[in-house]
Amino acid sequence: MRTTCIRRAGVSLIELMVAMTIASTMVTITTTWVIRVFGVHRQARLNVAWQQTALRLDRDLRDDVRRSERMKVEDSALLLQSKDVRTRYQFHGDVVRREFHRNDTITKRDAYPLPQNATVAIDVTRDVATFTIQRRHSQMSGETEPESRTLFRCVQTSVPARRVDSSDLPREDAV
Repeated sequence: MRTTCIRRAGVSLIELMVAMTIASTMVTITTTWVIRVFGVHRQARLNVAWQQTALRLDRDLRDDVRRSERMKVEDSALLLQSKDVRTRYQFHGDVVRREFHRNDTITKRDAYPLPQNATVAIDVTRDVATFTIQRRHSQMSGETEPESRTLFRCVQTSVPARRVDSSDLPREDAV
């Protein structure tokens, strides 16, 4: 009697291990890429939200300065006084708060959240006050230089405060 060897179609154990190694490498690479894409997307959304907040703060601050008659800086607050309303910008770590006071009563409040690692500074030199928000770039960009945005400069005079462009400031070389 003759025995015949029936050959079955299939794969060997080595072929299976090679295929699994290639598949797991591809899954790892794809997963890493997807995680990075989500991180970049999240950072982009945070940057857009910060830009919208900065534009809103810039617009509101400029409008308040235009309406004001006097400006005063106290500790970490900017006070703007018009005929019947006193506007106070208070800086609390990661948020700028705006309050409208009428007859010693708060009539309206706004909040402008700042990004992480943001700093707020008010610099008063002579009659010019500069409000600056600085923040460091995200760690994903790899840059260490801070990104600085100056929101306004205004002059405090006997007439209502007005916005001053850089062309209105005295030049250093003209002195």
